[in-house]
Amino acid sequence: MAEIEILRSMIHEHLLVPCQPQNIQYGRHCYQVELTERQKQGGAMQKLYALTVTNCPEKTLVIRADQFWDRRKLFQGIRGEQRCADYILICDDAAIGQWILYIELKKSDADLKSIKQQILGAQCILRYCTAIGQRFWNQPNFLSTYKRKNIGIAKINLAKRKTRLHHRPVLKFDQYPCNDHHVVDLIALHADQVRLEALILGQG
Repeated sequence: MAEIEILRSMIHEHLLVPCQPQNIQYGRHCYQVELTERQKQGGAMQKLYALTVTNCPEKTLVIRADQFWDRRKLFQGIRGEQRCADYILICDDAAIGQWILYIELKKSDADLKSIKQQILGAQCILRYCTAIGQRFWNQPNFLSTYKRKNIGIAKINLAKRKTRLHHRPVLKFDQYPCNDHHVVDLIALHADQVRLEALILGQG
């Protein structure tokens, strides 16, 4: 069984975001997945905005990392250890390779320190899953060949900033050091959808 399928069988389905068929490109089936930024308002979770990641390969797994468990019941939070990024996107494809993306969504300009803590929290969750795969599925090298990337996406309001966008790319990347896997890519996104390759390669 492929590692990504072991992970899929391991994690409860309510923590997985379903990928939807998109089309066929470059001779392969493509999928898309909707990532949402939510906030608690009036006792219920409300969707602030949605971002669709397109051109995902068939072997794509998206985990709602921030819903993995209630970290407030486990940690005191004095160093930000209660924080967690929104999603972990994992893909395995001959064309683009094996990738693990830690993704944090923000409605507007983001606080870098907060994003770093959220990324680190998501990394810790996947390390826990990795340990489970190593010990319970007898896979000593579980997920060891995957490349990893940390991504913070700030969604720019298109209506309010329309006049400023005609010379700017869809994706604007800035890189900042992080405690693990080198850097966090902070992205100013001027669209409601983005290609998976663009997130991986840093191209608009």
